[in-house]
Amino acid sequence: MKSKLYYTINEVATKLDIPHSTIRHWEREIGLLHSKRTGNIRSSTDDRRFTPSDVLRIRVIKALIKKKLFTIPGAKKELIELDLL
Repeated sequence: MKSKLYYTINEVATKLDIPHSTIRHWEREIGLLHSKRTGNIRSSTDDRRFTPSDVLRIRVIKALIKKKLFTIPGAKKELIELDLL
């Protein structure tokens, strides 16, 4: 992924092959991500902006949950131990 200051949720979802809903779930329900929002809060999901460090966290979360079969609480604990959260 070419280095930019911010990436849209579409860019992140496409590059990492993760559904938008999964990214939003990790962001909203689990508190693992803190994307920047621009514009109207009720506007499209493309208003979410992720920093390169957010994208790194998403990559790690995906690996922990999908490949290493961590639970959500286990992935969160691992991110804290890795100082990524």
